[in-house]
Amino acid sequence: MTGVVVPSLDAFGDEKDKRLAELEDDLATVVHVVNAEDVHDPRD
Repeated sequence: MTGVVVPSLDAFGDEKDKRLAELEDDLATVVHVVNAEDVHDPRD
């Protein structure tokens, strides 16, 4: 993914791949919410 900067990513070490997957899932959730035009906090 280009244009996404996570300066502290190296701090995760062996967890980096897992963290990247989590970030991608979070981004997919945000995109889905925006596309649905039903903006709400997915943590609710």
